[in-house]
Amino acid sequence: MNVYSWFIIIIVNIFLQINEQESGVIKIVDSTPLPVCKNIRIWYHKTMRELASRKKSTMGWFYGLKLHAVSDIQGNLIAIRFTTGNVDDRVVLDRFLELLTDSIVIADAGYVSKKLELKAQANNNILKTCTRKNMKELATAVDIQLLNMRNRIEVLFSVLKERMNIVTSLPRSVNGYLAHYIYVIFGYMFKHLIS
Repeated sequence: MNVYSWFIIIIVNIFLQINEQESGVIKIVDSTPLPVCKNIRIWYHKTMRELASRKKSTMGWFYGLKLHAVSDIQGNLIAIRFTTGNVDDRVVLDRFLELLTDSIVIADAGYVSKKLELKAQANNNILKTCTRKNMKELATAVDIQLLNMRNRIEVLFSVLKERMNIVTSLPRSVNGYLAHYIYVIFGYMFKHLIS
């Protein structure tokens, strides 16, 4: 990454801290795959070989990284983390819960864990996750309304992928990929700040 990339990283961190201070009580957590090439080219892809890995997501197999994000209900990013594709989402949520306090954290069924619920309670958080098919739990009307807000982070990921083209195979180095991701996230946050 060049000098400008490091400057953008500092600005993105400042934006994240400002958004965290201005965010409300409700936080939404999710992750999205960032494939670096098409599946047919996995064995020939050399650029991200040190960082990328194969993983199966809800949309099939991909080779690349994962973007984990925490946002508020307005779509402001509060925390982000890039990991390889095979990292479990609950590991990253464990780290996010160390940063969050006095919040209602909403996540999908991939984050179900009693250990994480206890860790959330230790920081005065409430972790609300969707239930899996084999779970026999009843949800209150408030729980259903909170879990229906989870699609807001999906809208955020859709904007990053479809409109701002965070998924690309054009960079020719690891630094090029990482710089591209940082620039796209900066663009999203800056656009959200001025609108």
